[in-house]
Amino acid sequence: AFDQNVLMIVQDGPKDALFVDMNANDNAISVTSDATTARGISVAMDSLTTGRVGSFVSNSTTTNARELVVIQNDSSSATGAIPLVVKQDANKKAFQIECARGDFSDNIVVFNAVGRSATNNFNFLNCFTDGDDDIQHELTGDGVTQNRSGTFESADYAEYFESKDGKAIPIGTSVKIDGG
Repeated sequence: AFDQNVLMIVQDGPKDALFVDMNANDNAISVTSDATTARGISVAMDSLTTGRVGSFVSNSTTTNARELVVIQNDSSSATGAIPLVVKQDANKKAFQIECARGDFSDNIVVFNAVGRSATNNFNFLNCFTDGDDDIQHELTGDGVTQNRSGTFESADYAEYFESKDGKAIPIGTSVKIDGG
């Protein structure tokens, strides 16, 4: 049994404490563990004032489809596992996505329920306030948007106009101005 670190690197200079130059098509660093309560990788940088805790950068110009970071719960029976949790203690946004191209024309965020068909048995998005145990917004798997002020199942341009008889205008109905 060990009561000390197995490997310890102390770095006091301006260069990398550990540098891996990888030229093979395999893992540069691999962590395999049978531990049930430990962390595979733990980084604590309590004195950080500028810079980043982690950085993942690919400068490859290939147009091949690839995923730069993958977080995967690889067991369908591990229903208590949450693959990614972002916690923010400061009064600042907790999550930000930026697309830097001025001519950007693709999706910024995609939610894909792989193998599922439209159903209200799951949600694409759930916005919840823990202080009052209340769902504020919800986008269900069948395309229904719900929020505290109501449910919005479908909409089209006709909803912006009042009908002549005051009744709802059915979806897909042509609308024209009557009397100017």
